Amino acid sequence: MRRILIGAATSLAVWLGSTMVAEAQGGGITPIGPTAYLTGSTTSTYTATITMPTPMSFKVCTYVYKNNVYQTSFSQNVPNPGTTTYAFAQVCDVTFSVAVGDVVRYEATLFYNRTTTNALPLPVTVTQGPTRPSKSDSIQRRSGYQTKPSGLALQAVDRDRRRE
Repeated sequence: MRRILIGAATSLAVWLGSTMVAEAQGGGITPIGPTAYLTGSTTSTYTATITMPTPMSFKVCTYVYKNNVYQTSFSQNVPNPGTTTYAFAQVCDVTFSVAVGDVVRYEATLFYNRTTTNALPLPVTVTQGPTRPSKSDSIQRRSGYQTKPSGLALQAVDRDRRRE
């Protein structure tokens, strides 16, 4: 009975140790952004940190969902970056429109050395887009015209009173 317990404990220790080493040596993908999505946007950039056991070429497929419905995907092959940590960025140009409250979800899969690793899903709730500038703001920007401070108008009034 003692031999069986020693054998079981040894095999459990070897199995646990091998899984910890495999996890430490494996690659991974950790999503970073986008952190916001505005109404009217058709472009966003999915960013992630990729960690590899050794420098090697890899492929990342990025999937975009709107309200849990698949919309599009993007694929990017990255030649050997020469490092084990890589800042990944994928520009996502989409054709669908979104409204306030919609959820755009990004998912990514990392492929390397016959290994597949999935990133955690990154849901982003759509918020209101930028407000439309007033007509005078847009005229000012286009023409480069700057309004004068109100102090100049007061000086002109003072000057007129001195003439009286």
